[in-house]
Amino acid sequence: MLATACTSKAHLPSLRSLLRSARLVNITQPVVMLTNADHQKMMEDTVKPFGDVTVKVVPQDLLRNAHHYIKFFVWTLDADKVFWVDLDSVIMSNFIRQFAIDRPHFNGSVFYSVPDNLGCNRGDVRTSACTGFFVIKPNHNTYHKLVDKMYTWKHTDTWDQPLLNDYYMKLKALDLLPETYSSFPWNCRCGRYDPADLQIAHFTHWTINSLNFHTG
Repeated sequence: MLATACTSKAHLPSLRSLLRSARLVNITQPVVMLTNADHQKMMEDTVKPFGDVTVKVVPQDLLRNAHHYIKFFVWTLDADKVFWVDLDSVIMSNFIRQFAIDRPHFNGSVFYSVPDNLGCNRGDVRTSACTGFFVIKPNHNTYHKLVDKMYTWKHTDTWDQPLLNDYYMKLKALDLLPETYSSFPWNCRCGRYDPADLQIAHFTHWTINSLNFHTG
């Protein structure tokens, strides 16, 4: 299952681009799109052309701090694996197929992600995950622990990435790609990668003008 979130009319072009890119590279898995109650109907109308996409309204609690914790809801989904992709991304190749090759025995207790190679978490890129992309096995117990941690989180950055890194680092359950990123070019900007080599381009509001995206 693929998952993302959209909670604003202003972000509908990004939602369409992400969903279109997934279908163009033959990602056929169902998609779950998280939103708030106020935008449910608008989101349902937007995703109709893209096939198997389900809009789910998240609990109000997860919408605190500018919706920074909305993605925690994926731990409640009914799926063997959930591939989270941030809305400001464009999928360039079928990374789900590649994941099956790279991690055929995925451990559902780990948080599989990519290194934070832009330093968003202000941590060591070799050990800090970028939560714009991750793979997890849903687990209601983990969901409740994350929500509990959200209420007591004292970090200066009140968003999901520092919290998720802290949670999974303490469990020694982060599974990150090698520091070279060679098997999963990511967080593309400023011409760092040839578009032909990309699997996902993240932060597309920075890169959309410099890459020849195939999403129209």
